[in-house]
Amino acid sequence: MENCIKNIGFMKRKFKMVKRSFLLLTFVILSLMLPKINFAQFRLNDTKINLVLNSKTTIYWAKYSSHDKNFNWDGGIKVWLDILESNHTYLYFFGDIETIIKRSNNVSKFDPQKVHYTLKPGLKLKSKWANLEIIWDHHCKHDVDRFDGVTEKWNVLATEFSKAKQLKGVMSIDGQFLFGKIVEKNDVDYDWEIIIGFDIYSFEKKLFPFCTANLRTVITDGSRSTRNHFFDYTFEAGVKQHVGYGFLVGYIQFLHLNDTDHCGGKIQNMGKLGVRFELK
Repeated sequence: MENCIKNIGFMKRKFKMVKRSFLLLTFVILSLMLPKINFAQFRLNDTKINLVLNSKTTIYWAKYSSHDKNFNWDGGIKVWLDILESNHTYLYFFGDIETIIKRSNNVSKFDPQKVHYTLKPGLKLKSKWANLEIIWDHHCKHDVDRFDGVTEKWNVLATEFSKAKQLKGVMSIDGQFLFGKIVEKNDVDYDWEIIIGFDIYSFEKKLFPFCTANLRTVITDGSRSTRNHFFDYTFEAGVKQHVGYGFLVGYIQFLHLNDTDHCGGKIQNMGKLGVRFELK
C-alpha cells in the first residue's frame, strides 16, 4: 500500500511537470510563428493601449567544463514577448526552459539530469533616465533522473532598475539592479534576492564583441541550513555576428553557483563554451 501511494504521488508530480513543460513549449512555438511586425494600429477604445506582440527568441547550446559528471551539456530556449504598450509602459512575458545533460560513456544516449524553467510576466516603464520593472518571477528546478520527490520551486516579487549609456557611438554599457522578495517557495530557504549586472557591447559593423557580469546575493531564512546568505556570479564574453533576422553568438562563461544539487548542497565553479541564435 505504501509503495502504491508513493507511485501515485510520483505520477502526479510527473504529470504537473509535463503539463508545465508542454505549455511553455507551446508558447515558444507560437512566439516563433508571430509576424515580426508591430501591431500598434490596434487600440482599445480611448485608453491608448497598443497591442504590440514583438518577440525575441534565443536558442542556446553549450558544453560544460566540469568534473561533475552531472554537468556535461546545456541547452534550451528563451522567449521574450512584448504584449501591450501604453505611455511607454510595456506588459511582457519571458520564458526560459533549460535542460542539463549528464556525462555518459554512450555518446548516442540522451540522459538529461535536470530541467530548469523560468516564467516571468512583468511591467516595464521606459524613460529617458532609466527603466523600471515590476516582476513576478517563477523558478523551478526539477531533477528528471532521480524522482526523489524534491523539486525546488520559488517565486520572486521584484523591482528592477536598468540604465543604458552609449559612449561616443563606440559601445553601450547597460546596468541592472534587482531587489526581490521570495514570496512562495518549496524546498528552498531563500528569503531575499539582490542582483547586480552589467553588459558592455561594441558597435563594430561585422563582429560585435561583448562582455557581461551577473552578481547575485540571496539572503536565507535559516530553515534548511545554517547559512544566512550565499553568493553566485557569472561572467561571460563573446562575439556576435549579424545573420539574417538575428545574431549568431559564440560565448564563454565562468560560473560560481550554489545549490547545484539541492538547497544547501554543492557549490560549483564551472566553465561553459557555447553558441546561441538570437532571433528577432
